[in-house]
Amino acid sequence: RGRKDRPGNASGGCSEGGPTKSSRYITALYYTCSSLTSIGFGNVSANTDHEKIFSICIMLIGALMHAAVFGNVTAPHPEDVRQAAAYTAKTQELKDFTRTHHISQAFEAAHAGVLPGNVVHQ
Repeated sequence: RGRKDRPGNASGGCSEGGPTKSSRYITALYYTCSSLTSIGFGNVSANTDHEKIFSICIMLIGALMHAAVFGNVTAPHPEDVRQAAAYTAKTQELKDFTRTHHISQAFEAAHAGVLPGNVVHQ
């Protein structure tokens, strides 16, 4: 007999004595999801197709919940972004003002002996 004629051979299309094609796909998807979600196979695992489908759904829901939590925790809060932008704008305005009016040079010259470690740049 040829290779295609053997019972249970996946390439032959014969499913005698083995799981159906849909059952094999469900099992493959179950093991893929188990390994990707780090749940593992363990001593207690799904045996029937219905248990495997249920487990796959729960694993996917759990992965989506983790993604939502981590996405919300790591995303910047809009109020923080607004405050940071306002701080940056005010700081830039202050730098422009001191540069325009030469305040930093005048301040250093006026307080050269008062402030410790102050060096007058010329």
